[in-house]
Amino acid sequence: MHRLRLFACVLTASAAIAACLDVDWTPPRPLVASLLHVEDCDALLAALREDARSKVEEEARSLKASYRRSRIRFGFGSSATDAGGAPPPEAEGPSHYTDTNTQVAGVDEPDFVKTDGHRVFVVHGGNVEVFRSWPADETHLVGSIAVEGEPTSMFLAGERLVVFSQVAYSNQGGEQGSALPAELLAPDRAWGAYYPYAYRTFTKISVFDVSGESSALLHERYVEGHFRDARRHGPVIRTIVEAPTWQPNWWSGDFPPYGGGGMRKRAFFARVDDWRDARLAAIEKTELSDFLPDEYVVEDGVMVRREPRCDRYYAPPAAQSGYGMTAVVTLDLESLGEGESLFVLGSPNVIYASHDVLLLGHELWLPSWAGSGSDTALHAFSLDEASTEYLGSGAVPGYVRNQFSLDERDGIIRASTTETTGGSRLGWLGPDEPSANRVITYEVRDGALVELGRTPALAPGEQIFATRYLGDLAYVVTFRQVDPLFAIDLSDPKAPTVLGELKIPGFSTYLHPLSASHLLTIGRYVDERTGWDRGMQLQIFDVSDPSRPTQLHSLVVEGYSSAEHDHKAFVYDPVNALLAVPVDSWSMEFVSALRLFHVSIDEGFTEAGAIDHTPLFSDCVEPVAGGFYYVCGYGSSMRRGLFIDDYVYALSYGGLSVHALDDVSTPLVVEPLPPPVFYAMPWMPMGW
Repeated sequence: MHRLRLFACVLTASAAIAACLDVDWTPPRPLVASLLHVEDCDALLAALREDARSKVEEEARSLKASYRRSRIRFGFGSSATDAGGAPPPEAEGPSHYTDTNTQVAGVDEPDFVKTDGHRVFVVHGGNVEVFRSWPADETHLVGSIAVEGEPTSMFLAGERLVVFSQVAYSNQGGEQGSALPAELLAPDRAWGAYYPYAYRTFTKISVFDVSGESSALLHERYVEGHFRDARRHGPVIRTIVEAPTWQPNWWSGDFPPYGGGGMRKRAFFARVDDWRDARLAAIEKTELSDFLPDEYVVEDGVMVRREPRCDRYYAPPAAQSGYGMTAVVTLDLESLGEGESLFVLGSPNVIYASHDVLLLGHELWLPSWAGSGSDTALHAFSLDEASTEYLGSGAVPGYVRNQFSLDERDGIIRASTTETTGGSRLGWLGPDEPSANRVITYEVRDGALVELGRTPALAPGEQIFATRYLGDLAYVVTFRQVDPLFAIDLSDPKAPTVLGELKIPGFSTYLHPLSASHLLTIGRYVDERTGWDRGMQLQIFDVSDPSRPTQLHSLVVEGYSSAEHDHKAFVYDPVNALLAVPVDSWSMEFVSALRLFHVSIDEGFTEAGAIDHTPLFSDCVEPVAGGFYYVCGYGSSMRRGLFIDDYVYALSYGGLSVHALDDVSTPLVVEPLPPPVFYAMPWMPMGW
């Protein structure tokens, strides 16, 4: 069992002083990755209470441990018209267009922009703006679909547009004009997961028919919690929502200060015991409705609460997963029935889906000041049409970085992981912090993920920044000062083998298959000698011989791109061999542009143009002596690019522009958008 040497920081509001406690603390137990399928509501309530009790007991234990080893350090803390979609024109359509860049071919992922070649749908403030996009030189705004709440992303499946939005309901009068029942406006949960006088957040799933001149709202569903992600398998959509559940009132004045806050030991321990006893007594009074998230559907214009099905809940061992609950909400676009909801106790840290398997990663829970644990519980579910059923769970040693760290192929689950043997969390590795990186394979046996094999430790002292699985090969990038690219053979799951390694300065954050034997990557170039970050870096690697991966080409570009951390912003058109990424730079002044690069295995990267929407933001700039103020409440950065036939479409909050690839500098169309009006959360003034 590892002992964690952690720094827990508390910011005191009165003096804005950060107090850091250097605490030597032993986790209560190792991760046990399993899920109990709850059979009835009594068993579900018992499991929820036991989890809450265990966490309170562990919080109390860690508070007392913080007093024993407290050492205070002081420093200052940093304080349109309601129209619908236009039908596709009858004229011949484009030969091709770029769809959302997804991890698994054929498994769609949500995004704030979607196209079918004829139309472009864009989340813009509180609306979805609809453009007719073909023919390219006739592109124009045809309508706007109003969405309740704050829309974040969507799917376009034929003539069905599925929009995900966040809707907040205040207990101070419901100034958002809620259609939900009155009890949602004043929840009696001040003792639990909700701060008094705050709000409750729901994920709303809205389905629109966009086949006609105006859109029609077909389906509305509300699930309490925050939208995390979604996947579409044909007509079936699975939405992952992080729902709230019971928490022990961190904001109340009763919560003891970490380290004792200057109290004598006996008085501090007594206060911890009083807090613990009060929380345990509150737990015994909770009912099932106090724990479970609410779910509603609209039937004939009336909100109808869905009663929870207790047999669709799964619980890990007590005090193993974080606060909250993971809801997997299924919707069939063909039937538009209610579908099934499946719930797993604990908040998801990573989400992956292949055609047949859904994987949810939950980090080991630790007390509030300690962050999260260094191990991950991986839960697997089978996907069969609209059915989602639990397969089994397994413990993954270490930290799983993101969805690209996971993969499933022919029933074999693969995971790349970084284990910090010193116990600290990733992102805070000290100069001598030990770590081990591995790729591990699993298969499901009798309700458990059983490890089949693992690689030796890769690049000790570094951490994984990017992974891509292509068939029986895995490519892994680690980083501390240089960027090792590892090629790993997974053809025998029982014996994963490192075939080759290449070390270069900097690191890649996303790996894209350019061909069967080449990778196209984006990341950062870091000077190996000085450690200075020199800018965004594009690279092409030859992996035709995995035992000897080779860097063929590299291009360093001043600035930063959202594509470095969001693969959906990385838009590659294989037909035209063009890459489009938004790039922000701050040399003499701020410039945001959609940068285009021609990509060639033989010749490398060639700049193919840059599209700048600065003129669309002229009303946002007020000149002052020696400079200017930017006065708009939304950013001027380029948001996204996409390709339709031989044209590139550039999108910002200012509007949409269309450019022929043979003359990018001269726009064919510039269609301005009205200023976005964002959803005002209950604690914000309208128009924020």
